[in-house]
Amino acid sequence: MTKHAVRMARMARMARMFDGERLVDGGVLVLLDEGRVAEVHLGDAEAPEGWPVREEPNGTLLPGLVDAPVHLCADAGPDALGRLVERPESDLDKVVETSLRTHLTAGVTTVRDLGDRRGAVLRWRDRHHGAARPARGVPRRSAGEMKGQDARSCPRSQARSGFTTA
Repeated sequence: MTKHAVRMARMARMARMFDGERLVDGGVLVLLDEGRVAEVHLGDAEAPEGWPVREEPNGTLLPGLVDAPVHLCADAGPDALGRLVERPESDLDKVVETSLRTHLTAGVTTVRDLGDRRGAVLRWRDRHHGAARPARGVPRRSAGEMKGQDARSCPRSQARSGFTTA
């Protein structure tokens, strides 16, 4: 067995794959190594003996989706952005965590946050994952952090320069 067998490796077989540009039929076998895609084999590739394979005969493999702009500090309730100003700092971690989990459950692996409140999303990111990699050409800061104020009060040109959190 390869180095992948020692780690938490498993495989999934699906009917097709969307590569971001086109739908590719004919089957796809995906090696997942500790929750990340390590290898993709098109066609009827055989899984190594003894490796668990999740069969999804009607499934489609998709790339991680991107959602922009998002407001991770705002919950999904009525007037979420309006209530953000009054939201206690102690609630923000849970709201950010819930929002990120909701995105991930829907297949979104990258978000561009434009609704940070006084750096709350950056603090959450740094506590949980260290400094995240910014998207290409995007500064590693939130719009609110740029002026030390809520993103809602920044000019639109500054708000457009958000960052990638995941």
